[in-house]
Amino acid sequence: MADNIPGSRKTSTPALVPSTLGIVCVDFDGTLVDSQHPTDQSVHPSLVRLIERLRSEGVLWVINTGRTLEGLKIGLEIAALPFTPDYVITEETSLLVPAPDHPDGWDTHGDWNLQRDLAFRSLLAESGHVFEEIRTFVTRQTQARYLARTDGTGGLDEIIAASEAEMERICHRIEEVRRAHGADPLGYQRNTIYLRFGHRGFQKGSTLARLGTSLGIPAERIFAAGDNLNDLPMLDPEVAGWLACPGNSHPLVRETVQRHGGYTARSHTGEGLTEALRFFGFGG
Repeated sequence: MADNIPGSRKTSTPALVPSTLGIVCVDFDGTLVDSQHPTDQSVHPSLVRLIERLRSEGVLWVINTGRTLEGLKIGLEIAALPFTPDYVITEETSLLVPAPDHPDGWDTHGDWNLQRDLAFRSLLAESGHVFEEIRTFVTRQTQARYLARTDGTGGLDEIIAASEAEMERICHRIEEVRRAHGADPLGYQRNTIYLRFGHRGFQKGSTLARLGTSLGIPAERIFAAGDNLNDLPMLDPEVAGWLACPGNSHPLVRETVQRHGGYTARSHTGEGLTEALRFFGFGG
């Protein structure tokens, strides 16, 4: 089970004044594009038109993904969108803004990334023995691959399991080790067979919340949508006032969105996002 699953809070209702929307924040793979069909990762035309209209009204468009920046750039090139996101969140914690003069085309926004790196390095220094115990279990008792990232810059260790069932077993063991050592700051985000360790204070939800705070846009003016377990931290009424997921979402994501009064679309990926935004009264 994913870390930091939000608890039950007050539900959301369809927006009465669409102009109050400030940010549309969406996951990439499985939400914006169909990651199961790599030959066709275009964005549904209805969503492209709707986002263009919202952006013309001053709404900011944000992509919040587990991909690296390079991976996202490749994905955006394949998707061939006619516009660039106003902000992106990569590897679930890196907050970036377009910067044409920067070698990567993107630069950090504020000091969030610096705070994350400091927190990750501190976590590595304090919990190295915890990572080692988990690594030993993974390498000796599973078929999964353990990928170590030693400096804490941008992220921590990762695990790629052989199956979702194996990942469930690994997550169960991680929870046991974390409780045994009292490693409360240690977090992780899981997406099917992939897992990335991190700090509980730095994930998709907290990064989106920091962006909203830095721009003076409160949670009630933010729309967030995702399809998988690592999206759960941002599918939280304390982070976004309007919550949604496409029809192809993980069952736990659908259950969480429904519990918070959000919208679970019938259509998949981008078409489902159009359905959700229109349900809330955005874009006509």
